[in-house]
Amino acid sequence: RVNVLASGAPGLGNRQSAPLGVGPFRLTANVSAATRGSALTLTIAGARPIGAIPVVTVYQPGLTAWTVPVSVVGTNGDRWTARIAVPAGPYAGTLSIRVLATEDGTTFGGWLRLPLR
Repeated sequence: RVNVLASGAPGLGNRQSAPLGVGPFRLTANVSAATRGSALTLTIAGARPIGAIPVVTVYQPGLTAWTVPVSVVGTNGDRWTARIAVPAGPYAGTLSIRVLATEDGTTFGGWLRLPLR
């Protein structure tokens, strides 16, 4: 979900706005770009503790999407890691990683996209 954050003084015509991403997770990888035939570590930091373990699905050009196991590393149910082995697939492009969790009937999640070499 993307909201717009706007600021400025009323009536002065100096309004500025920028997209503001709002989501339940902060997703980071230990690399700035993924390399085919290597591995990376995804860290999932929750905005708050949740009772559900996130599901990580990886999308790589030319291959069928797959899920990877997630390990809990936080003591409060708010931090997880996943090791993603990136196959030596046929195409470079973008490695897209989707993280979803369902709690109390509500599904929420986020995306991390990395250049794929």
